[in-house]
Amino acid sequence: MLKGTDIKKGFLRARYKVATSLLNINEQHVVRLASAMAPPTEDIGRWEETVAIHEAGHAVTAMALPHISVSYINILRETTAVNYGNSKQELGDAIISLLAGGEAVKMSKRTRHMTTGDGQDLHLAEIYARTLLIVEGHNQSAPDFERSVRRMLATAKMKAWEILMQHWPAVEAIAEVTRILPILDQRKLHHLFEEHRQQKLEGISADCSV
Repeated sequence: MLKGTDIKKGFLRARYKVATSLLNINEQHVVRLASAMAPPTEDIGRWEETVAIHEAGHAVTAMALPHISVSYINILRETTAVNYGNSKQELGDAIISLLAGGEAVKMSKRTRHMTTGDGQDLHLAEIYARTLLIVEGHNQSAPDFERSVRRMLATAKMKAWEILMQHWPAVEAIAEVTRILPILDQRKLHHLFEEHRQQKLEGISADCSV
């Protein structure tokens, strides 16, 4: 079974194989060079796991929220395609989903000490928060405007945390599957999400009937 680590190594070797044909360099030398340049296997594994948890956090939160949706996860590109428009409700949900990736990494016992490139997520969330506040009539020049932005982001982060806690088995399941299938489409994502959501509902029902 092909794992994410094997895929990354395969891409690396393929890239250098192309260089070999173009530059007429001995292929064995290129493969040795590729292996020397590649990060240690355990580092690749930890990086993969962190990215998987991060993207699964985005996806699960988007699926749990009412005004946005998710099209796919692509671990190779470190991307989760979340769909939303320009309405207040959609932008509000988008902020929560944007912040959920970094929160998921912090929540996981295996990745909480790792760092992820969530600076872009935070930057976009800040832009959306400012946009929402302006739409709601806040004055961007007011002394307390930035405080309002931080308050909105803090509230969104708490909401993201609550959703992740509620659906954590789905986050872990999706992250685990992406270690084998690095690209998951909407159908597969929803299947995994609904499967674990249904299991939780059945567990609650069983507890209530005791």
